[in-house]
Amino acid sequence: MRLRVLATGPTALSAQLDRVTDQGDRPGQRMDFSVTDRDLQPDDFTSFARDLLRYGLPD
Repeated sequence: MRLRVLATGPTALSAQLDRVTDQGDRPGQRMDFSVTDRDLQPDDFTSFARDLLRYGLPD
């Protein structure tokens, strides 16, 4: 598995998990997270990582 961080900023984060195999990489679903009324907090990163592992892995 490979984590690809696609974008970061004080109010946004985008990443994707790729499954790495001998037959080649299989890209996962890109996930984006942003807030408009504050900067990202530590709990936001925890939730994002959990959701990325839950929904972002390719089949």
